[in-house]
Amino acid sequence: MNDETLTMRRLGSSTLVFVASPDFVDRHPVLVHPSDITGLPFLSFQEDTARPSWTLTGPDEAATVVAFDPILWTSEFSILVEAACAGTGISLLPTEVAVRPIREGRLVRILPGWCSEEVTLHLVFTTRRGLAPAVRVFIDYLADHFVFRDRGQRPAQLPAGRAYRSL
Repeated sequence: MNDETLTMRRLGSSTLVFVASPDFVDRHPVLVHPSDITGLPFLSFQEDTARPSWTLTGPDEAATVVAFDPILWTSEFSILVEAACAGTGISLLPTEVAVRPIREGRLVRILPGWCSEEVTLHLVFTTRRGLAPAVRVFIDYLADHFVFRDRGQRPAQLPAGRAYRSL
C-alpha cells in the first residue's frame, strides 16, 4: 500500500468458487467448464477498469484463465451475494462467503470442479494511532473470528449442489 494513513491486517487465505442462484442456473445451459460462462452476466469484486481475469484450477489440476466483462463491480461481498441470489449473474466468491447462502439454498455452486488460485484476504483500516478503542476491538474480533484455511482449520465445506445436465 502506498498510503501511509492506512494499515493492512492479514485475515487469511481462501479459494474462490463460482456461484449463481438456482433460478439463474435453470435459465442457462450447462455450466461444467469455465468456457461455458463466456458471455453470461458476471458480478465482480474486482473494481479495476481492466477486464478482470482469473486463473482457475480444475479436475486433474488442469489450469485455465477466464476473462469476463462484469455487469456489476463492487468490493462489498454482501452486495455480490444478494445480486447473485436475485439471479443477476454469476459471482466468484471466497468459499467462506459462499458457504452460508449455499447451505440456505439461495445459491448453488457452479463449475464445482474448478476454483481459483489461493487468494489472501486483508482488512484495511486507518492507522492504529488515534483509533477508537471500540474500532480496535472490532478489528481484533474480525481477525480472531474469520476462520480461513491457513489457521490450521479445514476450508469451509460447501454442501453438494444439485446436478445440472446439458440440454
